[in-house]
Amino acid sequence: MLKVFLTVVLLSTVRGTSLRRRRSVINDGGHVETECVGNLRLVTNAKTETFSTSMSRVLVRDIARVVVEGSCCGVIYSGVNYRGRSHSINRPGEFLTRVRHVKSVVLRRC
Repeated sequence: MLKVFLTVVLLSTVRGTSLRRRRSVINDGGHVETECVGNLRLVTNAKTETFSTSMSRVLVRDIARVVVEGSCCGVIYSGVNYRGRSHSINRPGEFLTRVRHVKSVVLRRC
């Protein structure tokens, strides 16, 4: 009796998992949209640097403010390769930041 019960549970689990996996692939096609439409601008007293994609190595000094436009959100980092002190921006707009030297930028969809 126990052997039959375990066999039924295992078969139903295997079948349920495979069906669920097939359905999610059909529904979403395996495509996850992470790109945003817009940009992130780092404004200094002398110039403005504009980013439309993530960058692991940049150098922008003396940041006065950060401006995010479009459907983008982002994170600026004081170190290269997305390390160091960071400031997250979770909606479009204009923001002040304590991170003065930016060495990497991540852009993503809000």
